[in-house]
Amino acid sequence: MTFPLQMTAPDGAVLAQAYIHQMLNYRYHWHRQEYELFLLLQGKAVFNRGEEVWTLDPGDLLLTNPGCAHASCARQPGTRALILRFSTSAVPFAAKPGQCLSLAPCVVTADHPHPQAGALRRCAAGIVTELIQNDRFSSLSAQSWLQLLTALLCRHFAGPMVPCALEGEGADAGARQITEYLRLHYAEKITLNDLAAFTGYNRTYLSTFLKLHTGTSFHEYLTRIRFQHAVHDLTYTSKTLTEVALDNGFPELKLFNSRFRAAFGQSPAAYRAHLAPELLAQPNLGRSYCDPHDEEIAALLQHWLAAPEG
Repeated sequence: MTFPLQMTAPDGAVLAQAYIHQMLNYRYHWHRQEYELFLLLQGKAVFNRGEEVWTLDPGDLLLTNPGCAHASCARQPGTRALILRFSTSAVPFAAKPGQCLSLAPCVVTADHPHPQAGALRRCAAGIVTELIQNDRFSSLSAQSWLQLLTALLCRHFAGPMVPCALEGEGADAGARQITEYLRLHYAEKITLNDLAAFTGYNRTYLSTFLKLHTGTSFHEYLTRIRFQHAVHDLTYTSKTLTEVALDNGFPELKLFNSRFRAAFGQSPAAYRAHLAPELLAQPNLGRSYCDPHDEEIAALLQHWLAAPEG
């Protein structure tokens, strides 16, 4: 079986991806055109969403909007989560291109209970359970669960419209050119003028293009890339904090500390101090998928399918 599990439309477009994640240290990322539902199955985790920080226990869940940078980290061994990412096309309520409905109010914890929590968990578990059946009815049944999930989210958690990345071949080609340049030069002192000179576009056009096709501004996008590399260095190297800052494009430690604290709710030093050796993946290890056929995981999925509301 290939992971993540995929749900596709009749035309072959991917509607959703689902998997069970064996959580370890931080992964900092964002999805241009997908929502992400995170449901903690076992253990304890910290989830950073934008500038929010949530400590999660089994059964807790939250949803992240497209384009919102987020990260999660296990707080004890054996922490597992069900991850469901679904396309903005599954929530077709945008007022105009480049916008999507915010579902960020969807946060369910002990301190933030919601009467639809059980229904949301059941939908997520139902999607995974159907996809692993892998028969001719699986896709249809999984799509029914997804439709019910998105209806519940829109009915009970809809927020305002927020910017999200546009789709399209031209947009993707231009965005790839820009992101590749930033990937290669993130550690340098890069300005919007440098990017304009590289692409041949003027500053105003380029700024607008970035907002529309990456869902964020030039400076925010660059900072996100720098954070991805800085988290790696904090986790896997013995570099000093100043070295981590300078090697990843932050001009001074003070700025690195303030931006890191805003994104992760703690200082770089605190993050490094909390790292547990038994929770560290190897530096080049990709996401750790768990087999949903595993007896313990299958029992958890059945538990959420049968659990009462709330």
